[in-house]
Amino acid sequence: MKAKKLITVIALIAVVAVSLLAVSPAAFAANNQKGSITLTLHDSDTAVSDVAFRLYFFASTTDGKNFSLISPYDEANADISDLQDSYLPVHLTYFAESRALPFTEKTTDKNGTIVFDNLDKGLYLVVPVGTDDGRCVSSPFIIAVPEYNADTKAWNYSISAAPKINGGNEGGDTPRQTLIAPMKMKRYDDGYRMEVSEKIIIPMINGK
Repeated sequence: MKAKKLITVIALIAVVAVSLLAVSPAAFAANNQKGSITLTLHDSDTAVSDVAFRLYFFASTTDGKNFSLISPYDEANADISDLQDSYLPVHLTYFAESRALPFTEKTTDKNGTIVFDNLDKGLYLVVPVGTDDGRCVSSPFIIAVPEYNADTKAWNYSISAAPKINGGNEGGDTPRQTLIAPMKMKRYDDGYRMEVSEKIIIPMINGK
């Protein structure tokens, strides 16, 4: 009986040790897995196609919780200690556009989906470009790759975001607008995760 209890205790310790190892900074840094970000836009049950988004990589990480601005974003006078700051994505957007910094741009397909893949670990700035007819209006937002799942004790490298959408003006000479609520980073003990802002109507930041 004692031997059985001892085996159970040893097994429990081993499971705990493996869990701790899986989220340790050393194990995180040694993992060279690439990530992906999937954006899905739907207005009610209708996919919103032909909406462009730009993706900027601006900060690296070695543990998933602490981030360092990469060059030249380290010249932006941006405080990334609080990723919940709603002004931070706007500030970084103005900096990136004023410096004409590199980005990856993709457009939602017929299913309202965009996939950015082969991504390094760190922070990404997602900037909506919108459409020429003003059909889509949104603020920029930040996504961390990967995200830590406290329930499974594992890092999620395949990030999915579905910004909340609400229809805008109908009829008349004013084109219909699709208003997208921004995604917002929220800090937990284990790291950052995305949540949809409750606000629907938000300002256009790049005049498109």
